[in-house]
Amino acid sequence: MQEQTKGIILIETKPNLKFKLTAESIPIKIKGTDENSVQMSFQNHNNENTSFEKIKGNVNYSYNEENNALTLEIEDQDSMMEGISLNLKIPKQTEMKIKTENSPIQLKYLEGFQQIKCENSPITAKEINGQIIVSTENGPINLRKCTGNFDINSENAPINIEESTGENFKIETENGPINLRKCTGNFFIKSENGPIKLEESIGDNYKIETENGGVKSKTNSFLSGNIKCENGKILFDTSKTKEGNFSLESSNGNTVIIVNKDKKINLDAQTNYGALNIDLDGKITKNSTNDKKNIKVEQENAKINISAKSEYGAISTNEDENFSFSFDSNNFKSYINGYMKMVHNLIGNEHLKDFVNVFSAKENKAKDKTKEKVSKIVIKVKDEIEKNLPNKKIIIDGKDISQAIKDKLEKVTEKLQKEEKQPEKVEEPSSGENFSEARMKILQMLDEKKITVEQAVKLLDALK
Repeated sequence: MQEQTKGIILIETKPNLKFKLTAESIPIKIKGTDENSVQMSFQNHNNENTSFEKIKGNVNYSYNEENNALTLEIEDQDSMMEGISLNLKIPKQTEMKIKTENSPIQLKYLEGFQQIKCENSPITAKEINGQIIVSTENGPINLRKCTGNFDINSENAPINIEESTGENFKIETENGPINLRKCTGNFFIKSENGPIKLEESIGDNYKIETENGGVKSKTNSFLSGNIKCENGKILFDTSKTKEGNFSLESSNGNTVIIVNKDKKINLDAQTNYGALNIDLDGKITKNSTNDKKNIKVEQENAKINISAKSEYGAISTNEDENFSFSFDSNNFKSYINGYMKMVHNLIGNEHLKDFVNVFSAKENKAKDKTKEKVSKIVIKVKDEIEKNLPNKKIIIDGKDISQAIKDKLEKVTEKLQKEEKQPEKVEEPSSGENFSEARMKILQMLDEKKITVEQAVKLLDALK
């Protein structure tokens, strides 16, 4: 039976309805109910030119009673649906397939298979129970208090999931952040350009991969986890972790591991061009070569095992559970920090003096000859770094290199001014030397391997 009164279309159906919806340019709200019927109501938001009769001209639907299948198609001929929204009440247990363009979608209280594909509009779902497949090109996805298996995909928009439970979460995006909070399940999360946060969640395992964006895993409880990050920072918090095996890999970004000293862990930290700042008790094994540093910490009765690797970033431990850092996609500073040893070698101690002269002089007083020399050095460094870039998407700017070196020189000067004691076996600069000469001497001793990298770090603070 079909009834049409006062802007409402009512269709009697059966339990376990199969529903297919195609729509364009109309906001849609869908709510599951205990009734065996579908109710469509249209709301006119101040569009005086559109009557219910005109709306019906853009609405096509058919119900197959034998198959218990409803098909609904909403068009937008001559922008007739502008200012119109659709409210749908359908049986709670409905297998639904939705495809829309420019149509925001809100879903509530549904059970069963839900497949939603949307272009240029947000998708919001609350208290959905079942198989949930959602994809969007240009619109955010927000899920809250949902249960089931999740397959979520977005091209250019953020994904946010809260208080949801499922056996498996598969979440992927090209350009946008991913945030999961208070969720339970197993997670596979992948992003090309955007930060990823997994917080206050529990489960057996997770795998997180990102190319250009940081990763934060905080106050979670999992038995295993794997984080792979090319151009971003990693924050890994063990405060709620009781046991498990975890792997952290970063190419061009710092890694911070939050570890309370009362918690027993085994840590294997390795970096090529970054620094290792590990403050843990236990059996400690250190290995160091020109281009690789490794520290292993073994604690008795440890149930947490962490492997942390980085090519150009630092790896450190921290006791502060509230520690945080920014997760923007511009990780050049982290990248150049790891590369500072190579930069020192390319520039050379003699040319570092040129940088000091340029940065310490006012722009109008800097000698053109020195500035020209510095420019050539920057180009040389830029070319060498780009040649070794593992990810060609990073854009290296000569101004960034100059600024990074300037920042380093300023930090070196501050460190030398505050330093009261030199490390053991390091020859102190004579009192007649100025800070620039002392700086050059320390760098020279490092290049000549008269002091170790760790000793030089205490003075220069260049690899932190």
